Amino acid sequence: MIDKSKEATAAQLEKKKAEDLPDMQVSGTVLDAYVEHMDNAEQAIGEKNLPRAIIEFEAASLLRPNMSHPYLTLGQIMKQNGNMMEALRNYEKAYDLQPNNLTVLSNLAEVMFELGDNEAAKGIACDAIAIDDSFVPAIALLATVLGIEGDTDQATELLRCAIEEQPEEASLWHALA
Repeated sequence: MIDKSKEATAAQLEKKKAEDLPDMQVSGTVLDAYVEHMDNAEQAIGEKNLPRAIIEFEAASLLRPNMSHPYLTLGQIMKQNGNMMEALRNYEKAYDLQPNNLTVLSNLAEVMFELGDNEAAKGIACDAIAIDDSFVPAIALLATVLGIEGDTDQATELLRCAIEEQPEEASLWHALA
């Protein structure tokens, strides 16, 4: 039988942390532990220790499942390592928590594009552009998808309009080329 009380849950988390991460100091609150895991994860990324970073981000997400940052960063790690389905799973969790976050939307659109779902990628990119019509990652991705689908005129026009608004943005010039 599982005890649903807060004390039992906290004790189970502390026991799990002690088993999985014996070198970690036990903090006073769940928020303190969350922050500690996030700090440890960022440090692990800096040290290029991705397995440790993944463990730390996953631990943080267990402590504060309503925070999108661990899911977003896990998605980025998984995407960089070519694990698109795990990246998608994490980006979807981040999206559920922050559906208007442009970084979440652009990463989700990129994964959909990588998985070959151009319609979903276009739709998500358009959602991001609807929030901020100068958001370069979404504009560039939408133009790329349109170009691949053969709609080069629309892709070129989209990029030209964006370049007029942001002539200093090199990624737009690169996409146009």
